[in-house]
Amino acid sequence: MSRDGFRLQDWKHMLDVNILGLCVGVREAVKLMRETGVDDGHVINVGSLSGHRLADMLFYSATKFAVVALTEGLRRELVEAKTHIRVTSVSPGLVKTNFQAV
Repeated sequence: MSRDGFRLQDWKHMLDVNILGLCVGVREAVKLMRETGVDDGHVINVGSLSGHRLADMLFYSATKFAVVALTEGLRRELVEAKTHIRVTSVSPGLVKTNFQAV
């Protein structure tokens, strides 16, 4: 077990869901928009308030901070590519998940 109660496999799952899953989903959404001529689409990434401040679960906070960074990076890439595709990150508060009992 780690300091915050997660096993390595739990951390890998969080990385897969919160970062890799987001990246693959966004890549495919933007690719589809561009292939079909949708230049006014909107990508909405789900982050967390934990991505804007450190929470008790440090690793989780890190994955959600990555959502903020990836959203901003994508926004800049889309502007540079002169598209009108928008990208937003929403950051809800406490949500019941399998990672922590609420």
